[in-house]
Amino acid sequence: MSRSILGTNHISYSDEALTEEKKGDGKLLITTLRGGVYAFLIKGNRLIAVSAFSQDELLGNVYVGRVKDVVPGINAAFVDISKDVTCFLNLNIDRKLKQGDLILVQIKALAQKEKYITVSTEIKLPKAVKKEVIERANYLSAYSLVYKASDENAIKLLNKHFFDNEYNEIVTDIEAVYEKLNALKNAPALRLYTDNEYPLSKLYSLETKLSEGLNRKVWLKNGGYLIFDTTEAMTVIDVNSGKNNSKKTEILACFELNCEAAEEIALQLRLRNISGIIIIDFVNMASDEYNELLLQKMKEFTDRDRLTVKVIDITPLGLMELTRRKESRSLYETFRD
Repeated sequence: MSRSILGTNHISYSDEALTEEKKGDGKLLITTLRGGVYAFLIKGNRLIAVSAFSQDELLGNVYVGRVKDVVPGINAAFVDISKDVTCFLNLNIDRKLKQGDLILVQIKALAQKEKYITVSTEIKLPKAVKKEVIERANYLSAYSLVYKASDENAIKLLNKHFFDNEYNEIVTDIEAVYEKLNALKNAPALRLYTDNEYPLSKLYSLETKLSEGLNRKVWLKNGGYLIFDTTEAMTVIDVNSGKNNSKKTEILACFELNCEAAEEIALQLRLRNISGIIIIDFVNMASDEYNELLLQKMKEFTDRDRLTVKVIDITPLGLMELTRRKESRSLYETFRD
């Protein structure tokens, strides 16, 4: 079967071409999956990272919101910007609000975990634009979008979640996204996928790759496997030797297994967007020398991450401690519903 992609050039994906493409550089796919629009970074037919593309575009938007509830105890209010989206507002203003009031708000931060989208009454825009926005808002009803953040934000947001040297083009099957990105001054290499009979998500098996990223168990090439368990306090990763039948000396076999596990864990941390405290229970090597080598390997692997990962130490019980900076919701939090 041939897959058609239209853009600045016309490409026809034969099965042979698709196989060759999987060996090439990364691609950033922007498509609809599980009811939302997401950007998926694919390299070597592997899913590397995922970002909620449509939700990120809310940042900086200005709405006429309706006060849903005021909570004096925490000096905050909850404000609806649509019939099904409620936001959190910190009441650092003199004006007293009551339920049902209309108020102009700007989105400052997206929802994370169980938290709400955060809005502010402090509208940060160029002076002339801000004046126009405030004047327009006086004639608009609740839930009106008064100001939409510049479409240039689309590229800024992509660069926030992905290194620009990780992919050589962006492919999307959403015409509105294609037109928006293609209209930018410094538009990246871009393709519009147009085969309605074989969606982009199926072409790259995104549902399967996503399910694997949400699975508690991850198999390693050498027969071992990883188990991921996340609590409110931390994420614990257990390395198991499994079906590994290496004939090498026991300590060398354990070291090689742990090195492969460390590289896979570094990839999984980014894919799953795991943050906070991370504890890894590697296969015990009972060797300070090999533990130190493993620490250095983990630092090398996590240096490739877009976010800051600190590899702290290995405890006397043989547990490796890491921390990873939090910036957005984890893969599980994004797709669990």
